[in-house]
Amino acid sequence: MHKSLTSFTGEHREYDRTMKSFGRVCPSKPVLGGCQRGKGAWEVVARYGYNDLGYTPALFIGAAVPPVVIGEQMDLTVGVNWYLSANTRLMVNYVRSKARYKFIGASQADHVGARIAWDY
Repeated sequence: MHKSLTSFTGEHREYDRTMKSFGRVCPSKPVLGGCQRGKGAWEVVARYGYNDLGYTPALFIGAAVPPVVIGEQMDLTVGVNWYLSANTRLMVNYVRSKARYKFIGASQADHVGARIAWDY
C-alpha cells in the first residue's frame, strides 16, 4: 500500500499497487457513526480531459461516427467530495465542456452534478 491523495482534513487515500486501485477515505471524525463525531473528510478534485474526435481508426468505413462530429473536445471538471463516513460520500461537480467541430463550428456546455454514494 502507498499513501496518496491527502484530503483537506488530513486523511489519506491508500493506493494498492497490486490491484492498481485506490482504497476508501476513512474520516478520523465521521459525521455518521463512530465514537467521535465531527466534520468528516473533505476533498477538492480537478480533472482535465481531451478527445480527438478525428482519430482515424475510429472513423473506419462502416463506423457509427457521422462525419459532422469530427473535431476535438476538451472539458474541465472541478468538484468537492465530502466523506460523511467510510461508506458514505457526497459529491458535487462542475464541468465546462468545449468542442470544435470541423463542419458545424464551436460548442460549449456547462454542467453541475451532485451524487450521494453509499456502499457497504
